Amino acid sequence: MQQKDISITVLIDEDRYELHTYEREYRNVMVLIQDNLCPDDFGECGGQGRCCTCLAEVLNKNIELPAPHGNEAATLAKHHVTGTSKRLSCHLLIDKKLNGLVIKLCRE
Repeated sequence: MQQKDISITVLIDEDRYELHTYEREYRNVMVLIQDNLCPDDFGECGGQGRCCTCLAEVLNKNIELPAPHGNEAATLAKHHVTGTSKRLSCHLLIDKKLNGLVIKLCRE
């Protein structure tokens, strides 16, 4: 079995969860969260980048993420999300660069 060498911290309301995975175990952060935490009303579009229910704020600045593009950029604009710290977790693909990521789910 492959070592789970990617650690992602997820804050939901007042709760803090430490999730561990490895490359290719999950495609993206949204699926990792759904499979491990099952939050209500999360990832409604199934990771298509259309609904904004998996919106998360990236809290640590030391992790470089590619700029939103395509569906993600359009969905963020449609929902009036500005700035670079809020991202759709379905567009955060799991790789070793995400080790140490800390995100807070944005609940409306």
